Amino acid sequence: MANIPALKSEQPQAAGDYYMIARDKIAPFPEQPRKWFDPKGLEELADSIQQDGQETPLKVTTDNNMPGQFILISGERRWRAGGIIQERIQKSFALKAIVEIVTDAKEHFKKSFLENMHREDMWALDVAEGLKRMKTEGATYEELAKMSGKSVPYITNYIRLVDLPDDIKSMMHPEVPKDRRLRTSHAIEISRVKDPTIQREIAMETIERNLPIRDTKVLVMDRARKTGAAIDLEGREGLVSRRDNGRLFSSFLGRADKQTLSYLQHTDFEQMYVTHSDDRAAADTHKATIDRIIRNLEKMRDAIDKARSWDQSL
Repeated sequence: MANIPALKSEQPQAAGDYYMIARDKIAPFPEQPRKWFDPKGLEELADSIQQDGQETPLKVTTDNNMPGQFILISGERRWRAGGIIQERIQKSFALKAIVEIVTDAKEHFKKSFLENMHREDMWALDVAEGLKRMKTEGATYEELAKMSGKSVPYITNYIRLVDLPDDIKSMMHPEVPKDRRLRTSHAIEISRVKDPTIQREIAMETIERNLPIRDTKVLVMDRARKTGAAIDLEGREGLVSRRDNGRLFSSFLGRADKQTLSYLQHTDFEQMYVTHSDDRAAADTHKATIDRIIRNLEKMRDAIDKARSWDQSL
């Protein structure tokens, strides 16, 4: 990839700033870190290029195995849009391209990834996989942060996403409807718990209850504490605050109050428990559960009274 041969069939444009290269002479980079491309976005990009022209050139390098052919470094969305245009017009379509020297596959991947990771529509897991590969190839967290213009906590958090179970990763996919999709910020918090079963439980609860990020943070800490699961707090910029805990507790009390009142207003308890033995057994179980809830609520009230008396003594 080190030498650029003379481009006999593609004439340089604008004093050699870029070349017009037939789309069929350019191959995608097999190790392209970006795996997902929005189909609707590609159609819109093809429309834009056909109407207004290609604004940004591709970046390519020469293919040493096939003289006169090129391999993408960056710009696969534009390359794919060029393919859509070719199908529409039923003839070859040329794309603007800058030819760069790439010394080896490692540098090729690095250039391709760093060009792509700043695109708004690059899927978070594609970013995570790219960072993980560069880390595996020897880059430190600090070097990755400097190269990408991101913080060290950002790098740490994204790399940890790679280890999530596949079913949780699938919940994050851009094609999942937004109201059923696990957002990246929530997935980062869930990835802190080193137990796949707990990760799945929290992911499902986060989606089902449409939890804000602060509630997911509290939920992660709470489940880890109750189960003894290992938790990784590296890369967390500020732990769960007392205010966040207070908001979560207020939310819990509000739901409990509303649901209790609703049952009292709309449930015929006499009709619920009639003469069958299994109904009587259910009634006994329900009473025991209510008694336990009352005892726990009384403990909470006592803890609040204790906290208030301690605060007033300061």
